Amino acid sequence: MAKIARVLRYAHDETPMGELDPTKLMGLVAIGEVNGETALEVTTLQELAKGERLLTRDGRGYWHEYVVESEEASHELPSGITHTYYCVWSIQHDLEGTVVTGMPGTGGTPATATQALTAALAGTARWAVGTVSPSTTGSASFWRLSGWEALQKLVEVWGGEVQATITVSGSRVTSRAVDLLTHVGSTISTDRRFDFGRD
Repeated sequence: MAKIARVLRYAHDETPMGELDPTKLMGLVAIGEVNGETALEVTTLQELAKGERLLTRDGRGYWHEYVVESEEASHELPSGITHTYYCVWSIQHDLEGTVVTGMPGTGGTPATATQALTAALAGTARWAVGTVSPSTTGSASFWRLSGWEALQKLVEVWGGEVQATITVSGSRVTSRAVDLLTHVGSTISTDRRFDFGRD
């Protein structure tokens, strides 16, 4: 018997709203591209509002957070109206609303990847610097970029792959961190991520 996914629901101000009703949840499609589009498509008989946050937990126990961005479609069925929503990765959503003025490493001394990530996250109190694996140094101007644009530039200059680490206690999100890892996902042959063009 298939395990029914739990989807925790929060208002835009992070007030807990319970779970999506599993009897009304008709589909969840996760999109995950390393350093690219990470999103969730939700089809449900429940109405969701733009800006709501949804949290899901994968088979390894890791939490993933998305923000409802738009309603893609709706269809009337005998059981009610189904709504399909596109939900963007919460890191992207939150950092697109910030402005960065940092210029790590442009003063003559190359900056570490940790210093660059600190600069990219400077505009948000919601996300902290997590694990940083790359030991590279470099320099880049994040002047007037959004935090999300700065994060993309950081990956180009310092390398690495972005991952979110979210901690949930009870019904509350207690911490969020942006990790910059050398490699996201498992390297075990029987449990590997899909790398287009190689696997």
